[in-house]
Amino acid sequence: MSRPPWPYYASLLSLRQSKSKVLCYGEAAKEHRSQQRSRAAKRRSNLEKEELFRKRDDILQLATTANLTPVRAAYVEFLLSIKSCQHQTDFSKDVIKTYGGITKVGRESFCHSVLDGSLSLREHFVAARIFPLSLGQRAMDYIFGPSARYEINSPQNALLLPPIIKKRFDSHQIAIVPTELDTPGLQEWKFFILDKSSLWNAAIFPSGMKFSELHGRKLVFPTGFRPRAGYLYFHYLMSMIVLFRSVKKTGEVRSKFPDTDWPELTKAWATHGSYLRDDMIRSFIKEVGRDLPEELKENALAHCVSLRSDDEVEEVVESLRNMGMESESEDESDDDDDE
Repeated sequence: MSRPPWPYYASLLSLRQSKSKVLCYGEAAKEHRSQQRSRAAKRRSNLEKEELFRKRDDILQLATTANLTPVRAAYVEFLLSIKSCQHQTDFSKDVIKTYGGITKVGRESFCHSVLDGSLSLREHFVAARIFPLSLGQRAMDYIFGPSARYEINSPQNALLLPPIIKKRFDSHQIAIVPTELDTPGLQEWKFFILDKSSLWNAAIFPSGMKFSELHGRKLVFPTGFRPRAGYLYFHYLMSMIVLFRSVKKTGEVRSKFPDTDWPELTKAWATHGSYLRDDMIRSFIKEVGRDLPEELKENALAHCVSLRSDDEVEEVVESLRNMGMESESEDESDDDDDE
């Protein structure tokens, strides 16, 4: 059998070189697009930070006046504008240990799933703070009082959630509310989908559970330990404010929330309990409560507690100065070494 002529090999070599150049160009273009996205995200982050610092400075200036009502209202508005930021260090280890620990099977690590109580791969769950780290411990102390001291990095302020559920929880599309009305003994909790229009038919896991199946599902805990109700209530209230404001802007309140859903939304948290500083909530409702339904305002006022201090303005100022206000892009990855 005769060998192909030399021009054949030359053309084959030229073709391979051309393909190699195309591949190199494609990889370079992909890297360039990635760098462009990264730079754009950083610019957005810097602009968001500048806006937050401007708002913070406005409140600090407002705090020099004698009237506390607008200061308290502006403070809540400021909390609503800060994105959640969840840095993970020893926090993850403490949360996993408290909620059942790690079970080793061969080389795999498993933890308890709050979705059904089964053992699930550790990598499928992350430790999520309820009251965001980005708001700071001083803000936590101001809102909840002395009982919240040192708890921003504690399991009392945490849950183990799948990353996609944590993401929706952080963005106020999902809340966690009490299961029953004033049940005696240990309080149990359930998932509550607030943003049904976006999530209802979306999948949580590929070819698996949808968010509609998560709605009303009871959280299953491996021990008697539970997160603090006050932190979950704060998250619920902030989520409801975000939700109603967003739909009011587009005039879609009734279309997104039919009459049958309205009571479920505003009365999802029907148990008793006093959690939040009363003056702060009352001032917020007085100043900007026009955006909220009466049922939600009544619910918020019913869960207030009287907290008095020698210098409330100083507490507000200190909490504002100690807020990290980090952007989401600065989050550290979850710590895999949880044992």
